[in-house]
Amino acid sequence: MSDRDHTHDHEELNSDVPQTQKYPWYKWLLCYGTALLVSLFILHLVVAPGISEILSYLTEGEFSKKEIIGYIGGVFLVLYMGKYFGDSWRANELQEIGTAVTNFRNPFYDPNFEKGPFRLQVKYNELLTQFNVQRSLLQKAKEQNNEYVDLLQRTESKLRVQLRHHDNANRIIDSLIYLTKINHGDIVNRMLKDTLEECITVLHRDLSDKSISLFEVVGEKLKIREYVRIGAESAYKRSFAKGEGFAGYVWEKGEPVIKNNIDYEEDEMFKGANKPNHEFYSIMGLPLVVDGQTYGILCLQSESKEGFSEEDLKAVQFYANICTYLLLCDKIEVMRV
Repeated sequence: MSDRDHTHDHEELNSDVPQTQKYPWYKWLLCYGTALLVSLFILHLVVAPGISEILSYLTEGEFSKKEIIGYIGGVFLVLYMGKYFGDSWRANELQEIGTAVTNFRNPFYDPNFEKGPFRLQVKYNELLTQFNVQRSLLQKAKEQNNEYVDLLQRTESKLRVQLRHHDNANRIIDSLIYLTKINHGDIVNRMLKDTLEECITVLHRDLSDKSISLFEVVGEKLKIREYVRIGAESAYKRSFAKGEGFAGYVWEKGEPVIKNNIDYEEDEMFKGANKPNHEFYSIMGLPLVVDGQTYGILCLQSESKEGFSEEDLKAVQFYANICTYLLLCDKIEVMRV
């Protein structure tokens, strides 16, 4: 990254920082002008008459307000000049002591000295601005860190799913090769069962509440051909026509569907005879289609709300294709017989 990029980033950060407001000049003038008038008022009407009476009483002489104000002004001027020179010597190591003729080296330099409250206020404003900049930078760093942590967690989840997916695919292919070699008598049903069991392990959320059922198109109805964690009564008794229930809806729609947060009182496809024996709150369905013809529907159920995501849909598609292939092979074999 170039210096120009760093400068641009710094400017962007500073734009979000609450800057210290500069005191308007007219306010400064009005403030000190008012203070001067109040001081003159107090000095002329309160301080000078009071001191005049006290001195007159003590000395039995006459002192006018003008003389008293002159004395006060002289004392103040001497004190102010003394403070001014003292502050100058403490603030500047090169400031000499004396006049233009007799100058002495300054022994009073104080490296930690700050002249006057006004300078301290300016310094405070500078430090406050720097503090706000650093705080803003820290906040942005925390936000970026949280984003990176979230990204790493999502990446880790995807990698974990991909690794499981790779292992599952290897086991499925190995099983298919072996069962073909030994000429297993029920290779299709055995492979469908293995595929469903492997499919349920690649989902992103909690796997312990998931179930899966594979519907096959038999005539004009969908009937469960294979299942995992589904009651036997539901598996043998349930069937759906096109457009009936969730599986029939996916069949009619002809594309994958995810339905989270199921409402059994409002959603028609889960009411009456379509209501499951054991309630679940999320469901995902994928049609098994070849050349426009549907051979079955793969449904995954979750007992949790928001149980499925688009990432799950992508992960499960591979297993849906395997099921489609197996059902198609079974159809071809039946036709041969």
